[in-house]
Amino acid sequence: MTGARYGELIACSVRDFDPVAKTLKVDGKTGPRAIILQPEAVTFFNLISKDRAADEPLLRRSDGSRWSRSHQQRRMALALERAGLDKEGTFYALRHSYISRAIEGEVPLNIIGDNCGTSIRYQPNNTVKPVLQSKLHSPHINQGFLLHRNSSRNK
Repeated sequence: MTGARYGELIACSVRDFDPVAKTLKVDGKTGPRAIILQPEAVTFFNLISKDRAADEPLLRRSDGSRWSRSHQQRRMALALERAGLDKEGTFYALRHSYISRAIEGEVPLNIIGDNCGTSIRYQPNNTVKPVLQSKLHSPHINQGFLLHRNSSRNK
């Protein structure tokens, strides 16, 4: 829904969601940025932030506290099981799904990169290459430009 990293999402407060601009401000591994939200993300964040104070955690536990690093693991495992998906799936894989879906929707790669806090590089990348193979003739995607994770993340 957002392309954000888990750590970026759990750090968000209600004030970081702007329902008018349809953006979510995050700050994480690659620095601060505003994510342009998809319609279902806007609907979701409107629902969970309604009538809440700006300084409250956007994603909160039942006791009102902020989620932490491991709070998603059991929920993720349950969601994968209920959906009949590979139990080895991870929250991080949702970023790849977001990126693939955006590419299939012909979102310009620079927008995808900005939303996800990644860089665009002129080199092959096995994560995105298969999705692009069917989109190479799109006027929005230039052949050879592939979304690539920021090289600093690999260090």
